[in-house]
Amino acid sequence: MEAAKASLMPVGQLSIDVVEERLMEARRSYKLSLGYAGITMLPAGFVEMVKKFNPNITELELSSNNLSELPDDIEDLRYLRTLRLKYNQFKRIPAVVTRLPQMLVLEVSGNQISAVGESIGNMSLLRELDLSGNMISRVSDALCTLSKLESLSIENNRLEQLPENIGDLPSLVKLDMSNNAIRFLPLSMGHFKKIQRIDCSNNLLSRVPPSMGHLKFIKELNLRYNSLDDRYKAKVEEGLSRLLAFLREEEERERLEEVERLKPIGTPVGSYLEFRCKAESSQVVKIEGSADVTVDNRCWLRQGHTFTQVGNMMLIFGGTVVKDGSTTSDVYWITLDRMEWHLQPCKGEKPTPRYNHCAMYDEDNNRLVVFGGRTAERKRLNDVWFLDLEKWHWYRPNTEGAPPTPREQAVATFWAGNMVLFGGHAIGGRTNDLMLLDLSTWQWSQPAMAGTAPSPRQASAICVGHSNLLFVSGGRNNFVLEDLHVLDFVSKAWTEVTCSGRIPPPRHSHVLSFYKDALYLFGGLDELGAQSTAMYRMNLPPGENYNIAKPEWVEWEAELPYNKGRTTTIFQGSLSVFQLGSNTLGRVNEEDAEKGLIYFDVFKHARLDALKAKQLDEEELKPKNGKKARVHHTINIASKMPKSFNGHTQPEARMLEYVQNYKRIFEELYPYRRPLYLAPKNECGVPKFICTTIRPTQLSYTELYELDGCCNFVSDFMAFDPLEDPLHPPEYLPSPMSCLGWQSGDCFDMAVILASLLIGVGYNAYVVAGYAPHAVTLNEQTGTTCPVLEREVRAASAAAAAAAAAASGTALGGSNSVSGSKMGVNRVGTAMRSVQPANPVVEKKPKYVIKANNQLNSKYIKSQEEKAAATATADLTKDTSAADQGAAGAAPALGIAPSSTGRPAGGVDGLVCKTVHAWVLVMAGKRDVTEHMFIEPSTGRKYPLTGSPYEGIEFMWNHQNFWVCMQMPLPHSDSRAHPNNISYDLADPSKWEAVFEGHGGALSPNYLNGGDDARAGLDSRGGMMYKARTPKPSTAAGGRKGSAAAGGDSMTPPRTAEGVDDGGGDEEGGPLEPPPVVPEMPPSWVPKLSIARDAFDMRCPRGSKLMLYHQCQHEIFALFGDCSRWDGMTERLILYEDVERSVISEVRESFTRRKDKLRERRVYPLKDTTVEYFDPGSSFGLKDILTVRNDRRTMNFYHGARLDGLVSREELQGRKMVETYASRDDRLVYRSATYLQEEEDGSEDGGEESEEAQRRAQRNKGKEQKRILPIRKMAEKFARNPSVDADLDIAKRCYFLQEARIRLDYHLGESRVTRSCRTFHKDGQSQIVQVDPLAPRPLPSALLEQYQRLLLQEDECTQAIRDIEWEVSEIIRTRTNQEQNITLEMPYYDIVRIKAEQSDEEEDGDEEAAYDYLSPFLPALIGMQTLSREQALDVRERCLRALKDRLIERANIIQARLDEDTTALSKRQAAFNRDRDQMTQEEEEEYEKAVEESLFRIHILEKRLKRHEEQALHKYYELDHKLRSDPRLSALLQATS
Repeated sequence: MEAAKASLMPVGQLSIDVVEERLMEARRSYKLSLGYAGITMLPAGFVEMVKKFNPNITELELSSNNLSELPDDIEDLRYLRTLRLKYNQFKRIPAVVTRLPQMLVLEVSGNQISAVGESIGNMSLLRELDLSGNMISRVSDALCTLSKLESLSIENNRLEQLPENIGDLPSLVKLDMSNNAIRFLPLSMGHFKKIQRIDCSNNLLSRVPPSMGHLKFIKELNLRYNSLDDRYKAKVEEGLSRLLAFLREEEERERLEEVERLKPIGTPVGSYLEFRCKAESSQVVKIEGSADVTVDNRCWLRQGHTFTQVGNMMLIFGGTVVKDGSTTSDVYWITLDRMEWHLQPCKGEKPTPRYNHCAMYDEDNNRLVVFGGRTAERKRLNDVWFLDLEKWHWYRPNTEGAPPTPREQAVATFWAGNMVLFGGHAIGGRTNDLMLLDLSTWQWSQPAMAGTAPSPRQASAICVGHSNLLFVSGGRNNFVLEDLHVLDFVSKAWTEVTCSGRIPPPRHSHVLSFYKDALYLFGGLDELGAQSTAMYRMNLPPGENYNIAKPEWVEWEAELPYNKGRTTTIFQGSLSVFQLGSNTLGRVNEEDAEKGLIYFDVFKHARLDALKAKQLDEEELKPKNGKKARVHHTINIASKMPKSFNGHTQPEARMLEYVQNYKRIFEELYPYRRPLYLAPKNECGVPKFICTTIRPTQLSYTELYELDGCCNFVSDFMAFDPLEDPLHPPEYLPSPMSCLGWQSGDCFDMAVILASLLIGVGYNAYVVAGYAPHAVTLNEQTGTTCPVLEREVRAASAAAAAAAAAASGTALGGSNSVSGSKMGVNRVGTAMRSVQPANPVVEKKPKYVIKANNQLNSKYIKSQEEKAAATATADLTKDTSAADQGAAGAAPALGIAPSSTGRPAGGVDGLVCKTVHAWVLVMAGKRDVTEHMFIEPSTGRKYPLTGSPYEGIEFMWNHQNFWVCMQMPLPHSDSRAHPNNISYDLADPSKWEAVFEGHGGALSPNYLNGGDDARAGLDSRGGMMYKARTPKPSTAAGGRKGSAAAGGDSMTPPRTAEGVDDGGGDEEGGPLEPPPVVPEMPPSWVPKLSIARDAFDMRCPRGSKLMLYHQCQHEIFALFGDCSRWDGMTERLILYEDVERSVISEVRESFTRRKDKLRERRVYPLKDTTVEYFDPGSSFGLKDILTVRNDRRTMNFYHGARLDGLVSREELQGRKMVETYASRDDRLVYRSATYLQEEEDGSEDGGEESEEAQRRAQRNKGKEQKRILPIRKMAEKFARNPSVDADLDIAKRCYFLQEARIRLDYHLGESRVTRSCRTFHKDGQSQIVQVDPLAPRPLPSALLEQYQRLLLQEDECTQAIRDIEWEVSEIIRTRTNQEQNITLEMPYYDIVRIKAEQSDEEEDGDEEAAYDYLSPFLPALIGMQTLSREQALDVRERCLRALKDRLIERANIIQARLDEDTTALSKRQAAFNRDRDQMTQEEEEEYEKAVEESLFRIHILEKRLKRHEEQALHKYYELDHKLRSDPRLSALLQATS
């Protein structure tokens, strides 16, 4: 201290004593006050003197002096926090002040400071800064970096403006800038977070930044004495709250004005506005807390992404970029205000890049929720992510409950705080499950639903309407769907909506939206994968009953042309579209679009209210021709088709030139004949010779090696399309390869396919083109009998004939029976399909008929016709005598009556039939075909040549030649050559004009009759054999030759049939002309046909096909695959009582792959009868069950599969039970029980006379009685035991329980007509009837012993009856459960298909699927050793204990976390209550935020703990049930000894 006093010196006007006094005060208070001392400059050694008294001084008062500078050593006062330099002569803030590290308060008011420099930013801890009363005209932006600054006073200066970013001061509470010359305030003034007081009085302000209206904590805003306009003045006078509200309104108004100013101007195009979207290729984006990044804002063309609209913002997430094939997880957004793409950098962990995911907007929390999809490595996902759209932060919540399986192309929407997830393609197949994700607790659930759920599908469309209705439309499985389902979230029931009107075609990946009581459907991809631009609308008023109502679809005018890259959404009544270019704003380069080198540059927007219903013309109202649409689509993608589809080889070009010349000459010679169908266009629009369209192929399926199987396959596998123009052949004849892929085609397509397959397996088949009645050309079968019923009739007839032959003693042997069995054993339907349909529709003749005019005919022509008819009849009789005999009565059955001219009256009312049709002709001579036949490809029916429904033949062809029928009744006319009057000798040029002489099928009569030529062998081209004949020289008329020569043809077409001369030379006997030059037949341009196994097993298009017959409806379904029915049904036949098909008489259903072994079910609704048939291996060994409701039930069993040998059981409900047995050790063959009725008639046999009355009484009861019925009588019958004497061998035991007696009947002895019997009464009496008088009478003791045994047997029989009753109820219960929980056995093919599909997945999924839950608890077993009961009990106990320990451990973890958070919250609250008075505003806010987060965590943990406790018991019982059902623990069910 003495040394400190020795260093004292006067300071300014202060003496040493005063200085000492103040230093001693500073020693105690750490505050040194030297104000008003007249100090002009601090003396040297001043700082050292102060440090000797107190080196840790915190406050220095130097106000009201004449200081202009501070010494540099002042910075040695390192703990100085407050420095007051008011009213001095400083012209700038001393530099040494900015170097004081702990400076908190700086007061330099009343000086001559003119500017605040950059050094002010070094005082990072400064809280208060007073710069008032200076001459400051400029303040550096460094002031805005003082994050701790709470008070800023700059009033009474010369400021004209404030720093632009002054609002970045996060802790500023008070700001005083009054008495300046400030003309405007920066926009950042509204960014203050804690500001409470602002004084802007006495400035030159004319307005205030509207952003200041958002200052939450402002308490005082002084704007007096400014130049504010009248609006601001008025609001200032009204008070602070009114002023802030006014500022917020002004901000919104200015924002809207700015939006309108910057908003791009749309181009009106119809009901749409088109905008050009902008995007910067390299934009620098600032990210908080990290370095700036440069992003490419162009949203490149992509696939598999999601497009979500949120207000006026649209978001695109993920997908596969087309230009480089990369899979992304980027988020692009664009707003309707700026139309500028932005790639948004997001915080947090980003989701895995994916495509084919689903996304929806959580409107309650303003976030985008993403689920599932597929990664670039083709791994399917089931994770959940959400993006906070305010913070642009990704989060991955931890979900609870059983999540959906990993899947792609599922669809999602928002409903009542939940994400609704439906369908998708998961591992193993598509799904139709509906899952709910609670977005508040992140809990997955799958509610139980009733009704008819949609079939498994992916890429469907869903939306919510009328608050609680979920609509599901379309999608695809193996096929594209068009159905509509609705789910009521309240009743939890699915309903399939039966729609009317213009129903949208099948589609997937489309958009569905509900707006103003109407459902809108737009876009998507059709069955061919082509983009659809159609829109449809359906009115759905509230309260509609969709079980009854048939809402109507109306096609809406979408006004959108085709665009290659288009993504669409509908949001709140607005249709928003992004696409690549437009007709108005400019189209894009097609090559760049194909490569994906273009981003979405055009946006189109329209209100749904502005769109109108489409005005359809007559052409559009016609049913759309599916073939035409498929062909046009193929033409658009012709570059992807095989090379042979898009051009001609040189042989094909020569062939086309040849046939075109042939066609031209033919039309010149026969101008009234139908033009030849020689070169139709294929699916790529390229003409092809029709013979080369047939592609003989032998497929690998044995079902197609036989005629019946091949015909039935084509008719079932293909969907029939009527001809676009029924009067002409189709313009396009696609390849059979494409038609098989489409599974659809017209009669020409199906005939070509059938001929290709038949020729491929060795049949002599031809495609025939001609005429048929209208019903045949439309595949109308309502007037015909179902083929299934025809086969049954034929089988019944054959069985009756066989029985009659056996009864008469005749044997069905020899060659005739052998040949006849060839079509009856393996090809049951062959003969039946050749039988004409029954029940023809007979048309009434009109009452008044206009008399026809007399026809003037030439006698010469008539004589020539008679000669030709006689020749044709002779040939036909020779060639088809067998067919004529087999179908003699078939023609009248079809209503085909021969006319007076010898040919039938085709068409309606005798008019000429003009409707074109194509079918197949199979000639005899190959593959055991004994007679020629026609085959209708649309139905698979076979007809004899003289009993077919066809009306005329024009031409026919196979893969080798083309023949024109020249057997017209009237030459050079459009008359019809009826099949009944035609010779099929293709070798006769007078009857058939061949395009190529000596090619394919010039068959001799010996071949046609099945002679030696028919057995010569098979041709190398598809197994077709033909006999080539030497072409004869042409002797055509001179006009014919002249026309050919005049044409200058390079190749000479063959002569027509009129020029045939059998003389072998010309009329003058000159030399024969050389044969014409005929080009070689080129190979077929169609690749070898192939059908995938899954498509073959599907049997029919989309897995189901419906055909209507006379009083019958026949349905077939897929056998395997995704399109197979969930219940295993493969066929259903419904028989009706009436022609209108309104009253059902019988329903037959066939099943396969059922785990319950159900094979067939027949229901007779009018008789309340149901019959079910089972395959071996069914539960209880059931063979069939016949049930008559409320009357009787009959069961037959596979007795070999039962231990008791039960054969049948008949139950007369409430009256009697009868069972029969076989192969039992005790020789029991019969057991019955008669129950006591309420009204007895005293008859011993149970009252047979009153049986009908009892049956009626049972029906009136309505339900089966479940109480135990009293037994009146029991009977047992036994087979004969040869080792026992007949008089001692019991044949029947009868127990009369109500009469208290037992009767025994013994077997008949040899040569006996009576039998012995014994009757025992329970009162002790007995009656014995002994047939053999010589046999000894039984002793009373023996009778008593026998009576005691009978009493025991009576008890056993009673117990057996009760066991029978229990088994009956158990069978009923089991069958009910089996029908409610149908399980199908998976065939090997499906297992292979699923494994092939899973091969794309990662190996981890396979390992996880292979994990066995029981393996850690099973003991080591050797070979086929099984667990004992003790081992099974031990495994069960350890497994349940492990689950229990796990559940308890999880509950303890949740409870520990809950206790930890609760304790932490209590401590935080106690600390707050203790230090509340000393806490700053910032600390209070931090406390409130922390408490809020703690309460949220506690609430979540409490809900998790409660849910865990509820689910723990359920999981425990579920595992126990699983263990009891596990076959490895079957010992648990064994009874203890």
